[in-house]
Amino acid sequence: MEQPNAFVYVALVAYLPLLVACLVVPGGRRGLLLALAGGWLFLPWFRYFGRDVPLLHSKQMYVGGLVLVASLALHAEVWRALRLHALDLLALMLCVNPAISAMANGQGAYEAASASLEYFTTWASPYLLGRAYFGTLGSSLSLARGLVMAALVYVPLCLWEVRMSPQLHRQIYGFFQHSFEQHMRDGHFRPLAFLDHGLMVAMLMASSGLIAWWLWRSGALRVFHGVGMGWIAGLLMVTTFLCRSVGALVLLATGLAVLELTRRLKTPLLVLLLVAAPAAYATVRIQGTDASGLVALADEYFGAKRSESLGVRIRNEDALVARAMERPVAGWGRGNGLRIVSESGRDISVVDGLWIILIGTAGLLGLITLGLFLAAPTLALLWTVPARSWHHPAVAPAAAMAVSVSIWAVEEILNGMITPFFPLMAGAVVSFVLAASRAKAPARARSGPPLPTGSAAPA
Repeated sequence: MEQPNAFVYVALVAYLPLLVACLVVPGGRRGLLLALAGGWLFLPWFRYFGRDVPLLHSKQMYVGGLVLVASLALHAEVWRALRLHALDLLALMLCVNPAISAMANGQGAYEAASASLEYFTTWASPYLLGRAYFGTLGSSLSLARGLVMAALVYVPLCLWEVRMSPQLHRQIYGFFQHSFEQHMRDGHFRPLAFLDHGLMVAMLMASSGLIAWWLWRSGALRVFHGVGMGWIAGLLMVTTFLCRSVGALVLLATGLAVLELTRRLKTPLLVLLLVAAPAAYATVRIQGTDASGLVALADEYFGAKRSESLGVRIRNEDALVARAMERPVAGWGRGNGLRIVSESGRDISVVDGLWIILIGTAGLLGLITLGLFLAAPTLALLWTVPARSWHHPAVAPAAAMAVSVSIWAVEEILNGMITPFFPLMAGAVVSFVLAASRAKAPARARSGPPLPTGSAAPA
């Protein structure tokens, strides 16, 4: 296996002063987004040697944890202005569940604390940053712009690797972070850049393309740095196609259809169906429903290779669900209890989907909590702002991010690609909902809430 070079550690250490500089010099929301996106998009992927990094053993933990600590130290006024809400209890429960699982499996207090820290830095930290920095109605546009810019920065890297093969991480950090075989599709390269997998890059492009499209269609943002927003949305969608991920393309199309048809039909039905899809899938699979129909459907529309891949996942899910149901409430904890081994002791399980990882490690308690955590922002937005107003320029950024979180939740059914951007968006949508509730504008039900004047976190 390839070994990381010295520049890996140089980059991880250099990120600390750069993080501080971002929060001090641009400051406010702009500095936060620069620090978070810069660390996530360009630091090395170090899960294979994560124990070399004290406490923060993965890229998700490292970026999420350090940005939160630096923010608390340098932007204390932002956190003093934050008012927690009952919806935030889901983030707390998400962090407590791993500790419950560890203690239930006799793994001890240290493992309980370690597991909770992992979930806190991975999930709760970006969520709380979204809550704290995007606490007014208008600030959701700032986050939407920042996410589009983050994807645009990655476009040249994607185009380079589509042509030259995914080698940037290896050339700079000395090792390839995943299986190269998984990054060839039909004779074309799948870009990877500095993330864990090409699927992660594809979802970044798909969600940002969706957001850019809705900002343009709603009139919330017509021009971005001198370029028409429609052209930017088109560029991100083309890049999504070049990422060679059928799932990302299908989810992008689904998100666009949900927003456009919700605008025309003025009903929340499609949004509700999208939000319910992950829970529905997990429920029928836990009950033992045969999923061979999905494999046949994939074979008909996407070809034998992709249907075969889906079939492997389905068969592994069947075995892993049976294993998980041996301890249904709290799961097996973070150890190898979920894994399936052969008679010779060889691990023969393939664990991909986030839902199956959660039900195996944290049980039904953990799975239900995550499902509610991801669904609550979109449902709260529907409750506060009618679906017929989601195209209003003041509401459109939050609506696009809510749908982005929902399509990502669907993606996690098959692929455990955890990124900080989606919990960040979830927190921002909750803050938008709370700000809209406080505004109590008489015209809100007809045309959406008005733009605010001011924010606890400066732009």
